[in-house]
Amino acid sequence: PDLIKIDVEGAEQYVLKGIGESLIKNKPAIFVEMHSGKELGIEENTRIVLAWCKEHAYQPFYLKNGTLLK
Repeated sequence: PDLIKIDVEGAEQYVLKGIGESLIKNKPAIFVEMHSGKELGIEENTRIVLAWCKEHAYQPFYLKNGTLLK
C-alpha cells in the first residue's frame, strides 16, 4: 500500500510495533490518529510513537498545521 491509516483509540504503538519490516522497507505514508488509552496517557503514547518514527526513519508531522514533530 501507499498509505496506511491507523485509528485505534490509544493502541497506536501496538499497531506500529506489528508492522513488518518488509512493509517498512517500502516506506508507505502512515497516518496515525493519536489518542490516550486506558493504560497509557497521550504524552506517553506520543513519546512511544515518536520513538518508533525515529527508529524507522519516518518524519512525524502535526497535520493541523504541518509542523514537524521532534
